[in-house]
Amino acid sequence: MREAPSPTDVTHKKSMQPRIDTGSWTAKGKSAKAAIGSAWSKFFHTSGIPGRRADDPFFIAAVRETQKWGE
Repeated sequence: MREAPSPTDVTHKKSMQPRIDTGSWTAKGKSAKAAIGSAWSKFFHTSGIPGRRADDPFFIAAVRETQKWGE
């Protein structure tokens, strides 16, 4: 069985990317935050994954690792 990521892997670290909730980016009339939130919400819903699973340390670590690599 795998061990959970260490706390240093899932704690808040300063990101080099700008925050999506402060930017003025839009996609088809939606803010980036709304578009991303909608996409993740649809994924969780259609996959039958409870929304509370987004708090899983492995999910958080995967999202943060993805953010490091950019687009």
